[in-house]
Amino acid sequence: MTGYLQFSLRLSGCQNVDLTIFPIFSLTKPS
Repeated sequence: MTGYLQFSLRLSGCQNVDLTIFPIFSLTKPS
C-alpha cells in the first residue's frame, strides 16, 4: 500500500490529487 502511494505521488506530482485517487485505487485494488 505504502509503495503504491509513493508511486502514485510521483505520477500525479500533487499530494492533494494523490490523496484523492489513492482511496479509490485502494477500493479497486485491495492488494
